[in-house]
Amino acid sequence: MFTTFLVSEYTKNYYHPTGIIDVVSPFKPENAWYFNFKEIPEEYGINLDFNDHISTHLIMFVNYKILGEHGEYMDATGIGINISYVHEMLKRFRETYKVNVFFADTNGEILLIEEGLKTRKFFVKSGGLRAPRP
Repeated sequence: MFTTFLVSEYTKNYYHPTGIIDVVSPFKPENAWYFNFKEIPEEYGINLDFNDHISTHLIMFVNYKILGEHGEYMDATGIGINISYVHEMLKRFRETYKVNVFFADTNGEILLIEEGLKTRKFFVKSGGLRAPRP
């Protein structure tokens, strides 16, 4: 983890340890993640994104909803992880546990796999994602 954040639903301020770095708006394409996240039923989510206010590199954000006393959406908070760290973590899984770990969407599209690995097509099957047999 290299950063944390909080986005207030009330003020739309994007708070970062360095201060307010943005005011989110549905009219800014770079803020689409926030408005998409707020509409999903899950209390947490992961997205891969660039944020020029924080870094020039791709970041994995782990987002979590802050809910009010009656379950109403209030804010989004979370952490940012450098993709280079994620690649190292995936490499350790491969070397230590002899498995290739990857991130895929619900359509089976690979979103993130260890750097340097050749990607193969994966598909969704009952019980989860499965690699096709060679």
